Amino acid sequence: MLKSCMHFFNVVFPLNLGAMTYSASPELTSVIRPGMAVKAELKRSETCGIVISKASEPAIKGIKEITCLISDQPVFSEPMLGLLKWVAGYYIVPDGLALKSMLPKEIFKKGREANISKTKTHSSTYTVQDPSDGEILSESDPQVIAAIRESIDKKEYRSYLFHAGTTRDEVSVVLESLLGISNAIILVPEISHIEILASSLTKLYGERLAVLHGKLTTARRRRAFNSIISGRSDIVLGTRPAVFAPLRKLSFISVLHEHDRSYKNIEGLRYNARDVAVMRGYLEKTTVLLSSVAPSIESFYNTTTGKYTLLRDEKPAERPRVEIIKMQTAKKTTPYLSKRVTDAAASCTKRDETSLFLINRKGYSIIQCRECSYIETCPVCNLPLVYHKDEKLLKCHCCGRTSRPSNVCNKCKGSRLGMVGAGTQRIASEIKNHLNTEPLRIDRDTIRKNPLLQKVSDIIRDEEVIVSTKIITKRLAQRGTFCICAFLNPDAGLHIPDFRSSELLFQELVNISEHIRGSGTLIIQTRMPDSHVYKCIRKYDYPSFFEEELLNRKSLMYPPFSRLVLITITSKVDIGKEVAVAMKTTGMTAGEAVEVIGPLRVEGRDKGTWKILLKSKTKVSLHFYVHNFLKAFKGSKKFRITVDVDPVSI
Repeated sequence: MLKSCMHFFNVVFPLNLGAMTYSASPELTSVIRPGMAVKAELKRSETCGIVISKASEPAIKGIKEITCLISDQPVFSEPMLGLLKWVAGYYIVPDGLALKSMLPKEIFKKGREANISKTKTHSSTYTVQDPSDGEILSESDPQVIAAIRESIDKKEYRSYLFHAGTTRDEVSVVLESLLGISNAIILVPEISHIEILASSLTKLYGERLAVLHGKLTTARRRRAFNSIISGRSDIVLGTRPAVFAPLRKLSFISVLHEHDRSYKNIEGLRYNARDVAVMRGYLEKTTVLLSSVAPSIESFYNTTTGKYTLLRDEKPAERPRVEIIKMQTAKKTTPYLSKRVTDAAASCTKRDETSLFLINRKGYSIIQCRECSYIETCPVCNLPLVYHKDEKLLKCHCCGRTSRPSNVCNKCKGSRLGMVGAGTQRIASEIKNHLNTEPLRIDRDTIRKNPLLQKVSDIIRDEEVIVSTKIITKRLAQRGTFCICAFLNPDAGLHIPDFRSSELLFQELVNISEHIRGSGTLIIQTRMPDSHVYKCIRKYDYPSFFEEELLNRKSLMYPPFSRLVLITITSKVDIGKEVAVAMKTTGMTAGEAVEVIGPLRVEGRDKGTWKILLKSKTKVSLHFYVHNFLKAFKGSKKFRITVDVDPVSI
């Protein structure tokens, strides 16, 4: 009789496991609903999890019982449970790993703050003030705002891509779209971007605003999530994890700088927050606004197929002039600084204005033998070691290995060693010699040694010349800071073996221009002046750049004309034979629907690191291949396999 009274539920735990079936007593069965947090025994200890659905009675005996409820209200709504299943299926991970990324472990802890059922919920009627932060606002196009607000009012799913003229226009459209609404998520790629919006949103919403990002303390993260679940906070601003904020009756999702790679998680669940935002909008019948001054090729392509609706800012934007310096023929102050660049910086200094020298390499230079051309490489990564003059060390910028430089060539024993290439240290030294000013150097080395450099915005105000890697553009909140910016080695971005290299450089150049005053100049030093990237950036001609990129990708069948999955297999022993057998077996079942590139063995700390790139026109074919490939290694513990769906770097 007791058995007939028992009911069964599928429970997901925030672990690398799938859903598990548990029974519940009649008393608990009467109150349990999908989305509730519960406790149940797992591996001989009580563990917190989420009920995702009812289950039929299992055929096996000895089913364990749900111990108790953690809350008497669902933590996850029905659409959020649907999102959990989609995330797990699309990114090919167990449900538990998806849950682990969607909810922090602190949410499962009992306590006065975590008792969400006793918290007073907020009224649905709010008093809203107009935003007044003139530093970040501009006049928005009424037609753009009207289209977004109409979709929000209809409570229907629609994804827009707003191609903004400037970041200020982008932010203004988001803030105006938020006026008078509740239950919204605003995503930004970096914590520094939160600074741009936080003050204005606090003026608008006060305590209704919750901020989520990866550097919150445990206590602050718990308070933020409980405030969201209780209803006290209904406007969420944050980085990648905020896309999973458990808001109810979501009405609007904004994804600023939608092209930014920071939206892609590169550990654990390798999800892209932008794509998750679009799917969440679909499941919750919510308006989604993607926005960027240089949209991703995939997103812009979606506007041509009807998947997204394109919105443009038609008013002209004030942008700095772009000047291309052909280094083969240009007059030079030093081998790596054109005379035009140093003259422009000197003029800025005379006017008490700030100039930025950007070079994407820290350290001083690479040491090369002038007799045999040998360059010292890292024995682990097989990459050139970079000389750091201030520490008198050779460093690997991949694994961190260091060594003392030799006075003779380690290959031919010759003594004629020379410096090749330039990093931030060398450029800073040359600027000091030629401009008679001490530049401020900003890279990961200087930030590590001087924590004050973490707050870049406060430090650079009184500086005449800055020499930095692109880290400054990620940490600098305000726009229009510099009189000129000289990008010294942009060609390095075009030499990256990645089909997105041109797109990434174009976006980087647009981003850099945002930090220059409208009356200023972006000076690009290049040995490839005929590249379509430089031709298009000269006039900020994104449509022409998009068309050129689309032609290149279609010829090679890369996204958006195909889908990609990157499989990485790592082991401390050589597993080349096992990889070959698994690929042969899987390939026989997959047929020609999947193009397999690799396996490519990668040098690293482990004896066997293999990468396999899969390409197909359909998601179904890719998933079929991956599932069969994983089956070939099931049960083995001598290696680790990671699956990256839609990788941003290959």
